[in-house]
Amino acid sequence: MRGHHQSKGIWRIAPALLLACTCRVLFSAGPLSPEDSRKAFRFESGDLLAEAAAVEPQVIDPVALCFDPDGDLYVVESPGYPHPGQGLPKTRQGRIIRLHDTNKDGRFEQRTVFAKDFIFPNGILPWRCGFFVTAAPDIFYLKDTDGDGQADLRQVVLTGFSTDSSSEQLRVACPTLGPDGWIHLTSGLAGGKVTSPLHAGRPPVEMKRNDSRFHPETFQFETLPTAGQYGLAFDHHGRRFVNTNRNPLQWCIGNKGAPPVLDLADGRSRTFPLSPDTTAASFISKLMNDLHAGTFSSACGLAYYDGGKLPAYRGAFFICEPAQNFIHSRFLRETHNGFDSVRTAEGREFMASPDQWFRPVFAATGPDGALYVCDMYRKFIDHPNYLPKETAAKMDFGAGRGMGRIWRITSRSERPPRTLPKLGGVSLAIDKATSATPQELGRLATRSGTHPAVRAAILHAIGERSNELFPHLGAGISPEFLEALGRQSREHKPPANPRWTSSQRIAFHLGLGGKPPAELLQQARHRAMDHNLPESERILGLRLAAAHMPAQLLPLVAPAEPNTIQVAAIRALALKIPPQQLLSRHPGLAP
Repeated sequence: MRGHHQSKGIWRIAPALLLACTCRVLFSAGPLSPEDSRKAFRFESGDLLAEAAAVEPQVIDPVALCFDPDGDLYVVESPGYPHPGQGLPKTRQGRIIRLHDTNKDGRFEQRTVFAKDFIFPNGILPWRCGFFVTAAPDIFYLKDTDGDGQADLRQVVLTGFSTDSSSEQLRVACPTLGPDGWIHLTSGLAGGKVTSPLHAGRPPVEMKRNDSRFHPETFQFETLPTAGQYGLAFDHHGRRFVNTNRNPLQWCIGNKGAPPVLDLADGRSRTFPLSPDTTAASFISKLMNDLHAGTFSSACGLAYYDGGKLPAYRGAFFICEPAQNFIHSRFLRETHNGFDSVRTAEGREFMASPDQWFRPVFAATGPDGALYVCDMYRKFIDHPNYLPKETAAKMDFGAGRGMGRIWRITSRSERPPRTLPKLGGVSLAIDKATSATPQELGRLATRSGTHPAVRAAILHAIGERSNELFPHLGAGISPEFLEALGRQSREHKPPANPRWTSSQRIAFHLGLGGKPPAELLQQARHRAMDHNLPESERILGLRLAAAHMPAQLLPLVAPAEPNTIQVAAIRALALKIPPQQLLSRHPGLAP
């Protein structure tokens, strides 16, 4: 039996050892040829495949791309990355190139430098036969007016975006046309005082870490309450999404009563890279207890997919993770009281490689319906400013300069495209709350009031008119909503609905504050002690009773109680009874 178990254990370990050895070989062997790099890709589905749309020397250090109406590919190149230290470099190495597919075989062979001499360009968007390009401190408009393939019109349309961030990664980026007709930008967590040289009389618009938008005709500029890093997308409903290094997918809510963003994916949830960890956090002592390996560390290049070449992924979001050499994909999941996202496959990534030089940083849907990926192809992608000096000094951050690949991802599947979900649930409730009547708000609260963002939007909409909302709350109104409504109603103190359940009345009085009726207080104490009730209902009673009769709840701090009840009791009683009474329970408690 022992031998059998040992053999079984060896077979469990062998694939991991083999993968680790393969990874070390790939890493120590240096860069792979484009073809070998392509062969190293592993997809979550066997019907997916990658083709090289362009490789070095046709494309070098690509960080963003777009297509013009003729199908030519325009790529932002950033060979100057990284720039160690502070301030701006003396040289301007950034450029925009045009790639042309001469024989229409899907491979872009012809390279033309469309525009050059940028500091750190990082985003591009087609507009009226030209392009907007983000390159802090400026946003440029470029246009080829004489048909020679090079931009002879070069205008700064907005300026004043900060370049004082800790690295060139953290600057204005991702110009994206929104359904409102404005061009939206991520802040890169940097601020600025933004003006338009074309409208000298306008006062500067000051921004902190805000995302923003500008009108492409008037160049009116506005800040937004969100703060994305490098990734911005709109879905088929016109909802805006951003991401940050550790937050792969965030919905920008837009309703003033709700929080600015809602995280739709847990950035610390497990990911499945095929390469060893080389993330910056591994070298920083203060992050040793929060290592990023196997979680999101460099989420960027967010793309929403609505093309036809990946039918099973229609409606998916693609997120690049260059530090760990993979691309992640997720679908939205929305109900009347929940809004989050789920991975498109469990236990593996959409596209991953053991080749540590594979550095996907940007993704976009092409006019042919395929997914196009910018692979910067560098030995190291982390910025030296985020590493200890002694560590950074030993690393060749220039390794890979002069290389770069753009991959075209398609599927062999001929299945019909996935049906896009209809608008509904939490996001629709939040949107409706802006202009809803008290009767409509009551219905929304009853249906979706358990969700904190919906709750905030409804309470913002009703404002000081809480009394108008009470008659329209249904019998199933959640205790969470009633507690929040109680807090907002303290000045008016509307009467509690006699038809409410005990949990509903307790929750409302928790929010309302003050001393509740004696019979409700006794009811709360009994419910806290009742082992037949759900723990959530017991905790409501515990919280109310603890404020007025704490000593009677001390028996709840006991091993016989569920951990959640013990913890809730400790938190509720800690400042209500003498410390010695609570500490006397310590010897009998679990860790």
